[in-house]
Amino acid sequence: MATTPDAAFEALMNGVTSWDLPKEFTPSELLLIGEAAFPVMVNDKGQVLIAASFYGQGRLVVLSHE
Repeated sequence: MATTPDAAFEALMNGVTSWDLPKEFTPSELLLIGEAAFPVMVNDKGQVLIAASFYGQGRLVVLSHE
């Protein structure tokens, strides 16, 4: 089980080769707070669209929406 943000990112991205996103959409941007939070997907404007973090002994992934 991944215990660092770098290891968790690698585990989440294992096997992911591309993202299927609509060309025209207005994303909600995620604000990362805390040392355990890290971006999983960032668009070309620098907006975090998917993020993950550790919480106690658990883990979580958050996705923004249009």
